[in-house]
Amino acid sequence: MVVRNEEKYITEAIQSILDQTFSDFEFIIVDDNSTDRTKEIIRSIQDPRIQLFDNPNTPGRPGSLNFGYAQARGKYIAHMDGDDISVSNRFQLLHEFMESHPEVGVCGGKMLVFGENYKSWEFIPATSHDEIVCDPFGISIANATALLRVSSIPSFIKYKDEYLGAEDLKFYFDLSPYVRFANIKSCVYHYRSHSEQLSTKNIDFTKSLAFKVAADNFQRRYEAQEIEGVPQFVKFLRGEINTVKLSELILAFELAQFNPDKNHKMIRGFIKDTIERIRIDLRSLTTLRFTLIWIRYKTKSFVKRFFPT
Repeated sequence: MVVRNEEKYITEAIQSILDQTFSDFEFIIVDDNSTDRTKEIIRSIQDPRIQLFDNPNTPGRPGSLNFGYAQARGKYIAHMDGDDISVSNRFQLLHEFMESHPEVGVCGGKMLVFGENYKSWEFIPATSHDEIVCDPFGISIANATALLRVSSIPSFIKYKDEYLGAEDLKFYFDLSPYVRFANIKSCVYHYRSHSEQLSTKNIDFTKSLAFKVAADNFQRRYEAQEIEGVPQFVKFLRGEINTVKLSELILAFELAQFNPDKNHKMIRGFIKDTIERIRIDLRSLTTLRFTLIWIRYKTKSFVKRFFPT
């Protein structure tokens, strides 16, 4: 668990770990330069499994995660954020799955997203390795739900400071050539959405990094195939160009091999973010023309599958 100024939610988060039905674990907490009462609250909780450290690396979540990994002595590593809640049988379910599937290096599960004045929804990821890694926009694993087999993680795979805000996306992208992924069908984690979390405060920067990771993924998967349109789309995702043709956008999402029967709420959001980014970069007259083209584009059967009207 990496924490920074989590005094409002930290007690509930820690208790959800201490109350796990699977109880044989070490609880490593790395404080990333908190300035509130977070460390004081942690120290007040009496449980021998808790080990509290200060982050000695570059301030930020990536350095804290790398330090925490280095302290771990167990067979598996699980993540927990200081403002969320783990379902009480999370460790038990994931541990049982990993013990019976030794070929799997990372296993996650469903995740409930909730918050004050926020409509709750459930992240339902793909369950098989091929489905999880086939999406060019990111590995379909919610990092907060994941259980990682330590022996499966190459020593050179680290969380990168330059991807702060999207470090999880980059980590799993870098890890994907070396491990097999899985997700169980149970909900194991409750993710709290609120105005003070880093991803909310720096949402534009986080999105730009997510685009960059997607570009890395697209390039690795498709550049050798010399598919027309992919190089331009990769440049767009990297921010090297400001516009992209609709034909290139359509091609990019066709390559993603979406299954219309799956929950693609996050993918639909990614598409909308991409469209909005294009519109912001166009001048007003061109924006009007683009809007008319977009209306026609949206009527196509491919888009209808992901944009209910």
